[in-house]
Amino acid sequence: MAIMERLEKRKQLDIKFKDEPGTGLGPTFEFFTKLSRAISDADDNKMWRVSSKDGTLFPSPIDVKSLSSAKLREVSDLFRLAGTFIAKSIVDNKLIDLPISSLMWDLLLGKVSNNFHSQ
Repeated sequence: MAIMERLEKRKQLDIKFKDEPGTGLGPTFEFFTKLSRAISDADDNKMWRVSSKDGTLFPSPIDVKSLSSAKLREVSDLFRLAGTFIAKSIVDNKLIDLPISSLMWDLLLGKVSNNFHSQ
């Protein structure tokens, strides 16, 4: 709870694109939309396993032994960016188009400890 209180005291993200007029909600919303799409499509659509039933996202399995250290760092950085982005959108009360699966949310929130609890 203390972390949320600290985050709420921080200023909301306000985006201004270079060489474009305007700032505030419009450009900020456009930034959140573009970043959502980029995270959804990250790593040539290999970062996420997309549910064919409802189109929600769940991380794809990764064989860390088959990846170079540079590629592993890239994937780790992408997930860190996604987590930071989701947290900032929650704190700023911004809706984002990043359909994380309900199972993923349950795992992140500690409601379940593995995939077998969902059956």
